[in-house]
Amino acid sequence: MKESFHIKTSIKKYYILRMLLSLLFGMLFMGFSFFLGAEVIVSGIINFLTFMLVYKYSRLISIKNLHIEIIEEGMKIFNKRKNAKTIKWSEVYSYRIQSDAYFQSFFLKYKGGRIALHHDFNNDDDYDAFLIAIEKYIKLYNAKVIGSGIIKERGIYARVEARIIAVILVLILISLPFFAWNNNSGLAIGSLIFLYSSSLFFIYRVYMERKD
Repeated sequence: MKESFHIKTSIKKYYILRMLLSLLFGMLFMGFSFFLGAEVIVSGIINFLTFMLVYKYSRLISIKNLHIEIIEEGMKIFNKRKNAKTIKWSEVYSYRIQSDAYFQSFFLKYKGGRIALHHDFNNDDDYDAFLIAIEKYIKLYNAKVIGSGIIKERGIYARVEARIIAVILVLILISLPFFAWNNNSGLAIGSLIFLYSSSLFFIYRVYMERKD
């Protein structure tokens, strides 16, 4: 029995380049809008929208294509630039699945090291089906072995540290509008919009983890 999956993962160093390009173009377009005499709020919105558009359409520079095969004994990961990596379930210690504002991530710790797959929420590959399949095969393996088997770790949002950060973010978000009001600039407003969206996502994820 074998299942095959095509997955598009994001490479972290190229992802950082995407962020820098997005910030750069956002600042350039905001400066251009100032030059044309646009209102402060309009400039802030242009800064935010430009960042999001460049971030979305620059994803091609940070994508790596993987082919993964899952069998009853383990899994194989095929990369065009490297030889296939074979991992047996008996070599795996634990795995973790988590989402944040930028990635759906899968982590696996095994005897030979660690695997991290970062997926940027695109719907043109088999990532979701891969997660369903790998949990199914791990459960089948755990049912056969004596002892703890492969452990599923809880995500970062379930930790005490994440709850503390969430409380701090709530307090910051309450006070930020007063800062933006006194600092009447397009950069402040654009940064405020970006910070709010990221922080609210983090708070939401912590709440959902606690609810579960």
